[in-house]
Amino acid sequence: MTDRPDRMPTRPGPNRQLLFTLALIAAVIGFLQFKSSTAHFGLPNGVPAPLGAPGPDGGAAAGTLAEYRGEVLLIDFWATYCTTCAATVPALERLQTQYGAQGLRVVAVSLDEPADTARARLLLAEWGGTYPLIFDIDRALREAYQVNLLPMTYLISRDGLVAWQQAGTVGGAKYDLGLESPKGRTLLEKVLSE
Repeated sequence: MTDRPDRMPTRPGPNRQLLFTLALIAAVIGFLQFKSSTAHFGLPNGVPAPLGAPGPDGGAAAGTLAEYRGEVLLIDFWATYCTTCAATVPALERLQTQYGAQGLRVVAVSLDEPADTARARLLLAEWGGTYPLIFDIDRALREAYQVNLLPMTYLISRDGLVAWQQAGTVGGAKYDLGLESPKGRTLLEKVLSE
């Protein structure tokens, strides 16, 4: 009988280490590509806003974003199925009240289905929104503005460029619109003065 020790733990050989390292690198690259593809929300600042994109108004008075060309525009994309969208309305209404005389126009763009247009009008009024409501029935505005999270808000300058955007809500029940911060107000006032 030979005296053989039971199998001793072995260190991974160079091939195993190489395979592990390559797999780890591939996983990191995959994660970074996924993160960069999912972290993008909407159009970046400084690009032309697609104001000419159609936005049917669900049978009511015709309305598109093109009619606001040359104005400072705050566009809020929302839908009745978005549970956090109601929180944006008071913030937008405050900004419309405070800066409307300086040329700020707030416009809501509903992504609801045609059957929900009456409900969308009712909810916006219940939530205190007095600004225009456009329905994006054919999803042209949603696609043009790359809206993939609701609510999504854009500030468009008089020359038609995206000056600021915010995706989603910040602050939970009390919606914190970045434009209401001191830095945000400075930006808004700069855009209004140009």
